[in-house]
Amino acid sequence: MALENYNKVFETEHYIFHFKENSLAEKYINYISNTQENCYKKITSLLNIFPNFKIHYYLIDSPIIVGKIYNEIHCDGDDEPCNGFTNYPDTIYCVYNNEIKCIGLHEDTHIISYCKFRPKSAFLREGLAMYMDKFWHSKTNERWVLESINKGFEIDFFKLLNNNNFFKIDCNISYPLSGAFVNFICENFGIKKFLSELYYTKKNYIKQLNLLFKYKKQDMHNSFVEFIKTKSEAK
Repeated sequence: MALENYNKVFETEHYIFHFKENSLAEKYINYISNTQENCYKKITSLLNIFPNFKIHYYLIDSPIIVGKIYNEIHCDGDDEPCNGFTNYPDTIYCVYNNEIKCIGLHEDTHIISYCKFRPKSAFLREGLAMYMDKFWHSKTNERWVLESINKGFEIDFFKLLNNNNFFKIDCNISYPLSGAFVNFICENFGIKKFLSELYYTKKNYIKQLNLLFKYKKQDMHNSFVEFIKTKSEAK
């Protein structure tokens, strides 16, 4: 595997960090570890999930290497450059260099939330992680969504809950949209309702959405658009 040089280790209460000697990650390992421990406290407190293991965190030099690691693990021919991903149940691979610092809440939210259940829908999985992030490339999720709407993008939550549809869309639309959607659900019903009725359910997602909102699909869409405009104007 492309990890043979990542033999330096730094352990904290909830993490085991792996990195190369004399790397940028080694230089800033105290900052990185403090950041992730703070993220861990925030995520576990919100989700009320407390893993019984430490998370292995590989701090990699480049997206190319992370992409190769992804392909080595999944053997699916997909070795496109990648900034970060989780390998269930306990490992995160992410880029940490001068240009990209893929640390924070996102991947940790995946690992910790999956301790209870991993939803089939990528829209919900990424939605919770993006809800925690709040931002995508320095702009709020809601700002990205508003810009997409203004460019003519048509939102259809019911279609996006299907993974084939979700992964067809530019990630600059799909990821912020998923986070804004979860924020919309949480502001209407609370995080506990989102988790129990959508994220952790094994029931049909569309039926669950209809049960939550109890009104027509177009009305839900209009309500979401108004939510996006309000949130964007408030920033």
